[in-house]
Amino acid sequence: MNPSPSNVLKTGQILKAGESLKASKHSYYLIMQGDGNLVLYVGDHFVPKNAIWSSGTHGKGQGPHYMVMQGDGNLVVYDCYDQPTWSSETHSKGAKGHWAAMQDDGNFVLYDGEAKPTWHTHTYREEIETKPTWHTHTYREEIKPYSLLLEEVKALYLCIDFTFRCYPFISQIKGRLSNFIKSKKT
Repeated sequence: MNPSPSNVLKTGQILKAGESLKASKHSYYLIMQGDGNLVLYVGDHFVPKNAIWSSGTHGKGQGPHYMVMQGDGNLVVYDCYDQPTWSSETHSKGAKGHWAAMQDDGNFVLYDGEAKPTWHTHTYREEIETKPTWHTHTYREEIKPYSLLLEEVKALYLCIDFTFRCYPFISQIKGRLSNFIKSKKT
């Protein structure tokens, strides 16, 4: 892994309220929220349903809050009085020169100076092909970052590429939409 400034927090660096680390290739964000909660989101919309991990520190302590990668290897969220509200509990684990990274697999990981992991959010996600596999023919129309798929059995799915999931969008397609799709195939 090649650390870049936007996805890495090195020893002594601070992430202030409202700041974030973003994975290099995918839409994973670790955000130090103004309410004191450190949250990992999937996607570009920072709403509760897109949160895949949090420190659980909403409303703890007095803001503004900040997170720091300490020299002892501990990642800590502090309030404005420098009182800790959360920590990774990794002080003195591993070799000096600790750093943390928001990875492209959705996992936020702390590493020691020898690049050995000492803690992570357990949010690793395998990269999955975004086009679903069906046993019937499909029609695909690209509308970034969304995709529409129409099965021959007349079910339309909305595929949100950055979440690697497809959801039923409309079932039992009839009339004008079916004719429109047929015209696109020719």
